[in-house]
Amino acid sequence: MYIQQTAPVIYYTYYNTPLPAAHFSWLLKMLPEQMREKICKFRRWEDAHASLLGRLLLLQALAKANCEQAINNIAYTNYGRPYIPGMPDFSISHSGHLVVCAVGATGRIGIDVEMHAPIQVAEYCNQFSAEEWCNIQHAGDPELVFYKYWTKKEAILKADGRGISLSLSSLHVAENEIACLDGRKWYVNTVDVFENYSCHFGSDIKHHQYALMKVDFVGAKMPV
Repeated sequence: MYIQQTAPVIYYTYYNTPLPAAHFSWLLKMLPEQMREKICKFRRWEDAHASLLGRLLLLQALAKANCEQAINNIAYTNYGRPYIPGMPDFSISHSGHLVVCAVGATGRIGIDVEMHAPIQVAEYCNQFSAEEWCNIQHAGDPELVFYKYWTKKEAILKADGRGISLSLSSLHVAENEIACLDGRKWYVNTVDVFENYSCHFGSDIKHHQYALMKVDFVGAKMPV
């Protein structure tokens, strides 16, 4: 049975270099066979590691709630959004060397994280409202405001679940921590603990706080 949490929990982990093959294989075996097969299809080691660690964070969250076996029950909506029937909502994101997994206490949740890498901001002007684009252009650090708005939008779209079928420009996030999408209200929280990253999570439930849980899979000791 799931043990109800009072606030969303953000599980996170870092990785910098490829794990030794034996360590990667050991961690991979913790997941269901279908997940293992998908992870092994990635050509880039960064993608394989991010996929593996994201699912291990979800497994960690389920284990904390005494329902580890629920990871075998992941289903997908018609838009490809993953969920586990009868379980709290979750969302996974990764960028750079960071992987995060948000698990909601109630309602829907979506999380997005982006590393602050140099970017040609002007190429994305059509993804923002006129007000948002004006704020970005006139900011002291345009890239920082770009990533702030971008992760807010992505977090809400992930929570909504329709993803790329919706336009980022139709979602206005400049004014405050509340946004509306097709008449539905979404609340946005800033996760400002990751240096050199922007991170937000969105939910249809207003949360005044969240919990953080760091998990070190890279340094985990393999059984002898």
